[in-house]
Amino acid sequence: MRSPRWVVRAVAAAACVLGVWGAGLRSNVYPGNVSLDALGSCDIMVLFDEGSGTAEAKAEALLKLGLPVVVVSLRGDGDSGPLEIPADSQFPGASDCPAYFIFADKLHYLGRFIFVTESAMGAPRLILDNPVMAWRPHALVITESGGVRRSSSYDVWSHEVFRDDVPERVHRVEKWRRGAAQLGAHLFPNKLGNFHGNVLRAVTFEHAPSIVEVEGHSAGHHYDGIDIRLLHILADALNFRLKIVNPSDGGKWGSPLDNGSWTGLTGDLTQRRAHMGVANLFIHIHYLEVVDMTVPYDMEFGCFITPLPEPLPQWVALSYPFSLQVWILTMVFLPVGTTLLYVASVAARFLLHDETWDGSFSRTVFYALGVFLSVGMPQVGTVGLQGFQFGVLIGMAMPKKAPYKPNLDRVVDRVVEAGLVRKWFSDILFSSRKRGTAGNEESRGGALTVDNLQGAWLLLGAGWVVSGAAIVLELLFASSRQQPRTGLHSATA
Repeated sequence: MRSPRWVVRAVAAAACVLGVWGAGLRSNVYPGNVSLDALGSCDIMVLFDEGSGTAEAKAEALLKLGLPVVVVSLRGDGDSGPLEIPADSQFPGASDCPAYFIFADKLHYLGRFIFVTESAMGAPRLILDNPVMAWRPHALVITESGGVRRSSSYDVWSHEVFRDDVPERVHRVEKWRRGAAQLGAHLFPNKLGNFHGNVLRAVTFEHAPSIVEVEGHSAGHHYDGIDIRLLHILADALNFRLKIVNPSDGGKWGSPLDNGSWTGLTGDLTQRRAHMGVANLFIHIHYLEVVDMTVPYDMEFGCFITPLPEPLPQWVALSYPFSLQVWILTMVFLPVGTTLLYVASVAARFLLHDETWDGSFSRTVFYALGVFLSVGMPQVGTVGLQGFQFGVLIGMAMPKKAPYKPNLDRVVDRVVEAGLVRKWFSDILFSSRKRGTAGNEESRGGALTVDNLQGAWLLLGAGWVVSGAAIVLELLFASSRQQPRTGLHSATA
């Protein structure tokens, strides 16, 4: 029995190519296109983080397959410390094909993975050129160099990610000879700062003003909008060719199914049929459970709304300013106040000895009525909605654990800080109005109707009534003054 001394901290904190990488066990095939049936003659060792319940469960699921397996519990120092193999662990060493499965929640998809193997023939390609490592850009394979003395010469291999323009994705990046690096290469460069003109798929659909389909293009869908312009900026900054597609099932944002999968745009991202998705996507905690999102680049204002109360009839418009109690008090104190005002005006004329001061009772009455009628009328309620607003952040979605997220975040931050999003919104809104596609919102204004003038007609009618009453009183008063005079003339005669 021997201990694999090459499984150092870097490897234990990373993973093995045969590891499940956080995915569930599905039949006998693992993500690295490795069939468990082909490992029947190999020494299989399962290492799992003893502090992770999910890692232990996955290790137990592997044991149920019936293969001879040695299980080792890895120990870590806190949440951020490395995972280490216990010193008393024993591993079988008779087989020429040891296979290691490492399960741990600490394996970050942007971590630096180092694989060390004694076998050089085909090992780098087997480890690095598979769908699992295609989404992990920081990975190295160290092999003993063939044809030279052992334990002194090594080759360091790396791989290209999201590159369809190169004939061979796995290549040697460094040589270690006699205790020193020969090429001086950067072992962990930023591979996703330049996609070298390769195609990235973006899934979206029309959702104005973020996504607006532009007519006049026969070749496929042609969109414009805030999200689309941001995609083009990302394509220019990161040097990739953008291919815009609609959700594969014809849906929109998508919804969860009973089996845990999603439909629509979200389904294409979770199944990695697209590299990114845009459609005025809100950043919220439930959505982040199935996809990753960039830093926010816009804010959508939503609101809770309720119907406004029905407007009062126009004929009661004169009673809008005051409640019933106020109207009663007004009717009581209006004559009292008018009388006090008349007394004050007569007193001012007498005390000031100013004959030009007009303190007649009729003028005082009209002055008091003017003050009363100058009270502003409140706004009459109209049929509509009322509510309060709240803001929701908007971001770009991508598959979970997408390694290019930091690069997208960096470009999005620059776009926001430059004020381009607000500028795009103004431009698109202006062009939409110019094309007449901004929506046919009905005008709230309109011609006045008889119903709108009910208050004015009532006021006019009240004026006629008061005027008629004044004329009648005046005629009665005049006739009562003439009767005594007629009797006096008859007595004299």
